Amino acid sequence: MPRRTFVTEMTDRRAYEMRQLYGLSYAAIAEQLGMRGESTARVAANRHARRLGLQPLTQPMTETQRQRRQAAGARVARQRWNQPTSTTVTTSPLTTEVASTMLSMQDRTFGIELEFTGRYKHDTANAIAQALGVPHIHSMGYHSLSCETCGRHIPESERYSQWRVERDGSVTQFRGGGEWGGEVVSPVLKLADLPIVEKVLRAMRTPTESMGHGFAATTNRRCGLHIHVFTKDLTKTQRANIVRRWAALDQSVMQTLVAVSRRGNYYCMPMSSQEVDRVAFFLENGNSAALETVTQKYRSLNVLPFKKIGTFEFRLHQGTLNFSKVKNWVTLLLAFVQSMGDEQEATVEGGAVERTERLLDLLVEKTPVTQKLKTFWLNRQQQVSPQLRRQAASTTPIPLEVI
Repeated sequence: MPRRTFVTEMTDRRAYEMRQLYGLSYAAIAEQLGMRGESTARVAANRHARRLGLQPLTQPMTETQRQRRQAAGARVARQRWNQPTSTTVTTSPLTTEVASTMLSMQDRTFGIELEFTGRYKHDTANAIAQALGVPHIHSMGYHSLSCETCGRHIPESERYSQWRVERDGSVTQFRGGGEWGGEVVSPVLKLADLPIVEKVLRAMRTPTESMGHGFAATTNRRCGLHIHVFTKDLTKTQRANIVRRWAALDQSVMQTLVAVSRRGNYYCMPMSSQEVDRVAFFLENGNSAALETVTQKYRSLNVLPFKKIGTFEFRLHQGTLNFSKVKNWVTLLLAFVQSMGDEQEATVEGGAVERTERLLDLLVEKTPVTQKLKTFWLNRQQQVSPQLRRQAASTTPIPLEVI
């Protein structure tokens, strides 16, 4: 093959990959590949697509189209998660962006997924309905759209407005003709709704008669507590910063606050450093559609729900029906999201205990949480990771700078 043809094909392939896989603009591609301009980069990428019989790349959106699409997506996500629709501000004659109207911690919404065993799924739904004083709680298959007990189709618009119980492949078993265990999924919540969560947990733990036996929901090593936190109001940089800072503290701090069974657990693995870089890159460039090409669901921080419902899912905590643990974990995560997205440099130094204390001090300083939260998690760390108090503190700083 003549050298010129070979070089051209290699350049075309790189232009195609930079556009399709990494979402770069044609202007950025042209600059990196030394091309004359955007049109040259566009022609090269589409030439590679035709050469391999691939679908030609669509015409790129204009800046105005892209901004309108982002604003529309933000409005839909906020409405779905009961948030006020954001406004826009003009930051320069050529640039319009979603205003940085960051929600307060009290207004930030979240959702809870409580995996359980020890009780039939339908019985659990009935117990929760009775505790909440409602006639019915839907009992459903895994991510199903219809209730198995009332037969009603549940439209997408209602899925985040009511409690439900679902089958979960990692914990559900089939016993005596029924589904044993599952996952209780909350509606969209705020901190003020935590008393309702307490009622649900109490109902799950209270034994009821079923098939002649008294059953109460419990948890085991296979169960997890998953928290979805709304992040659509944040800027692209803030979302990327949260990913980087969570990754920096995942194994050194966060894993010391949860049960040993969650450390190295397949369903909540930490991101690799390469994975963190790629996820942060796509978040900063507003390319949430490409996240599924570089990460997966079973991470301690799962960013894939962001594309559909505007949330980050934190999967690290072990399954629990203890209200104090649920409340303090939710509060910790909301404070983390509230404070760790800023662009200021923060450094957490020392061993795991010192790093934990410094992180909690930062959260107390930057958010409405009190010293009670710090005390709870330091005590919890002592319970689940007692060896840390006996270890000499490391002197290696763990930087959280993101710029």
